[in-house]
Amino acid sequence: MLACQNGHTQIVELLLKEQVDPNVENKDGVNAFMLACLNGHTQIVELLLKEQVDPNVENKDGVNAFMLACLNGHTQIVELLLKEQVDPNVENKDGGNAFMLACQNGHTQIVELLLKEQVDPNVENKDGVNAFMLACLNGHTQIVELLLKEQVDPNVENKDGVNAFMLACLNGHTQIVELLLKEQVDPNVENKDGVNAFMLACLNGHTQIVELLLKEQVDPNVQNKDGVNAFMLACQNGHTQIVELLLKKQVDPNVENKDGVNAFMLACLNGHTQIIELLLKEQVDPNELNIPNKHGHTYLMITCCRETDNLEIVQLLLEAGADPNIKGMNEITALACAVMSGNKIIVHELLTAGANNINIVMNWDDALIEVSIIHLCVSKLMHKSDFEFVQSQSLSEVLAEKYENNEQIFEVASKFTVDDTIEILRLLLEATPQPEDDPASLILASLIGNVQAVELLLKVGYDCKAPLSSSKFFSAILSSIMEQAPLSEKMLEVSCPSLVTACIRGHLEVVKALLRVIHDLNHQQKTGETFLMLACESGHKDIILTLLENGADTNTTDSKGRTALMLASIKGQSEAVALLLMTYNTDSSVSDNYGSTALCYAAYGGCTEVINVLLNNYNPDQEEKEKAFTAACHGGHKESINLLAENIIITNRQKDILTACISDDITLFVQARPKQASSDLCAPLIESTGLTPLMIAASCGSDGVVQTLLLVHGADVNQQDTYLYYSPLLYAVQGSKSIVQYLLDSGANVNDISKQEETPLDIARDKGLNDIAQLLESNGGKTYSSLKAIVEKVTEQLRAKQKAEVLQKISMQFSQMQMLSTAASMRESFHVPLFTRDVELNPGPTVEEACKKVKEILRSHYAVLEEATKGSLSSILSHLYAKGIITKTVRDSQSLNYNKMIDEFEAKLSLLKDVSELKAHCQVFVECISQGGPTDAAARSLDSEWGKVFDMESLLPAASSMISSTSLVSTIAPTGFIHSNDTSSTNDLTMTLSSQSVNAGATSHDINLTDPFICEESEKEVYKSLE
Repeated sequence: MLACQNGHTQIVELLLKEQVDPNVENKDGVNAFMLACLNGHTQIVELLLKEQVDPNVENKDGVNAFMLACLNGHTQIVELLLKEQVDPNVENKDGGNAFMLACQNGHTQIVELLLKEQVDPNVENKDGVNAFMLACLNGHTQIVELLLKEQVDPNVENKDGVNAFMLACLNGHTQIVELLLKEQVDPNVENKDGVNAFMLACLNGHTQIVELLLKEQVDPNVQNKDGVNAFMLACQNGHTQIVELLLKKQVDPNVENKDGVNAFMLACLNGHTQIIELLLKEQVDPNELNIPNKHGHTYLMITCCRETDNLEIVQLLLEAGADPNIKGMNEITALACAVMSGNKIIVHELLTAGANNINIVMNWDDALIEVSIIHLCVSKLMHKSDFEFVQSQSLSEVLAEKYENNEQIFEVASKFTVDDTIEILRLLLEATPQPEDDPASLILASLIGNVQAVELLLKVGYDCKAPLSSSKFFSAILSSIMEQAPLSEKMLEVSCPSLVTACIRGHLEVVKALLRVIHDLNHQQKTGETFLMLACESGHKDIILTLLENGADTNTTDSKGRTALMLASIKGQSEAVALLLMTYNTDSSVSDNYGSTALCYAAYGGCTEVINVLLNNYNPDQEEKEKAFTAACHGGHKESINLLAENIIITNRQKDILTACISDDITLFVQARPKQASSDLCAPLIESTGLTPLMIAASCGSDGVVQTLLLVHGADVNQQDTYLYYSPLLYAVQGSKSIVQYLLDSGANVNDISKQEETPLDIARDKGLNDIAQLLESNGGKTYSSLKAIVEKVTEQLRAKQKAEVLQKISMQFSQMQMLSTAASMRESFHVPLFTRDVELNPGPTVEEACKKVKEILRSHYAVLEEATKGSLSSILSHLYAKGIITKTVRDSQSLNYNKMIDEFEAKLSLLKDVSELKAHCQVFVECISQGGPTDAAARSLDSEWGKVFDMESLLPAASSMISSTSLVSTIAPTGFIHSNDTSSTNDLTMTLSSQSVNAGATSHDINLTDPFICEESEKEVYKSLE
């Protein structure tokens, strides 16, 4: 084929002698004969014909060798093939034939040959195009004359209504246009879109044809279906001569299309200065310059939207009276358009002309949000990775209509250099020296990481400490998002958001610039996080080092008791962990509110590299290693489980059980005798955390072991560990869907709640395990927040019912009292029963007020408590540590233990967000202090005064005014969901959710969220019965 294609005759002859098959085709159905014909190699064509090659073979598109010869004008080959009786009328798949191809490419001799062969010149392809149209389109005058002699109909139209005359006018073939006019072709014919030949000539600037048609009395005012006329097309494409011709014909320059666009706008948009000057001098009313069109855009705005330098036109419009401060739709201005187009010269010109409106309104999911031009300017500095975040702040409607997708918008935004955008920002800030109230621009500049922009904004006084809630822009955005997704409102409470963003994104120079203004390096968010914690969690070593060098405290804890080391550990940031431990001597033994250390966090995250760093830099005690091992099982990380298994002390038997659970080897469990099984196969493998073989197997996805333990050995499917109250189902969520299903089928509580207030569904969603989440939901699984909401609703209904009952009793007793004769008997009768819940209609103290009172009372008892606890302080500290009230550091402190205990307790109280949490913490503290002897009396005295803060006689369980199990059962019994004599589940209903969240001794059974009375199926019936 290659030899034939390139005309190497000798090689072709040589190969033919070697019996090479000349009929071979490539994957497109092309053979050597076609290639020779295409390229005009007559000798090779003759050779192949002698070899009996079939000249009529077609490729996959229905094209044969004859068509290819006609296409490229190889007359000798065409004659040769005609002698071989090749059919010249064959059509390809699109209906095209050899005659059309010859006419299209202007091969007059071949056209004459084919006409002699009686080829039909009127044949049309599938689009209704014939040979005459193709000749007119491409300006082949001789062929057009030849076909007209053959009586070809010049008025034939294709399927879109286009005829040969339109095509000749479109491409400026004046001679052909004259020929067709002599043939009485109607020049006013329109295609299906209402476009005629005159419009096409004006569109492409063919002045001679326009003059010719005007002499033919063509109407220049005709509009197509979209309302566009010839004058608009000439202005759009900058054909000044044609514009002058049409103005002499009294064409109305103010005609608008269906979108409200006129010729002057099109000239502005496309930067045709001469036409704009012409129209301004003669035709455009200066008063109309400042009237926005139906889309809300003025001529000046449209001009400023151009990406190229339109300075001359901007100056012309301003001189003619265009107002740069006119606002269009969404309060868009010319200045905003110029900023987003990135032309610093035009921005400067507009500012010089007095442009001062710097706010526009953008549409975010049908919500109107005010945005400043400063903000828009900063958004142009975005990197591609930032683009999704800021795409909505990008363009005016004109540009949004112009560019169809994000990639195109980004391409436009990135055409101008960073230096240009920074210069525009500088110009805007100089023109509007007062900083905005909204810190959105500074936050966005920090997120993008442009230190020049950050420094410019700081220089003019932008407040980097203002919380996110002070930003109207971000507040509106987050509000819009929260309507569609359960986004935490705490996001709006983020303070110093610029520095927070820079730490998370890893922009070192921005961090340094902001630190020069923010002097509180250890500033904590309302939830307790510091800048160092955020940087550690994100793993930006250079930022971590900068913060540490400037005095960041490595041991500060957030409201959950977490440190920077813990956050770095769970995210697998081994370099950050090593830096904190080796260089800055961070205390790795500190535990969070749930008793977890950094080692536990690394284990839960499955970060083996971090685990090794931690183990190599300090020696945790056995209890901490066992917690970490259990945490690795929580996360279902086999590698971490195996690593930590080597560091805990267990018997050989326990090692065998552990190995079997991890590897899903059921041999040991099948061979075990029932008595032996009950003693160690179902008992905790790790005594200190209550971790059982079933939990380990569920975590590791060991289906066989799980089934064997449940079926053969009767393992408890709902047993919880004592560390974070994980049940086998909570362990299994990250392990295996089949195990989750099996546990549910075996009676596992689908709504078990961990100490960290997580249900199986919470964990599945958090980890993105959608199939397991669907399985849990189909079995009644709910999130902790939804369960809590159900409890709160039902509790409120119960309280309302109790109030009504009490008021009814009071009313009855008051009526009876009227009949009594003495005051004494009145006092005896008028006894008001206590509500089982606090029913005061007046609101109680705020958490801040209550916390202040609690601390004052504690300090007043300081000396008494210190004296009373001297003999039992060690035991009290252990209890407080176990309950998550104090850290391990305080527990193990060698001196001033009492002082540190009180200080840390008060610090923890300050982080609490509601009164119920405060009350629960106080209750736990009193319980831990009550150790008998002098401590008991001191604790009761403190309890009595603290109780008054919460309108209670006492916080201790014996005197609690919270719902007791018996009272709740008796209250709910009338609803029919539990019987008053059913005491088997009463212990499940003794504590509130708020106390569970902070009381380290509570379990998920403290309030049984799967109890029938609060199941979703029963909720409506509860309400109905209460009504």
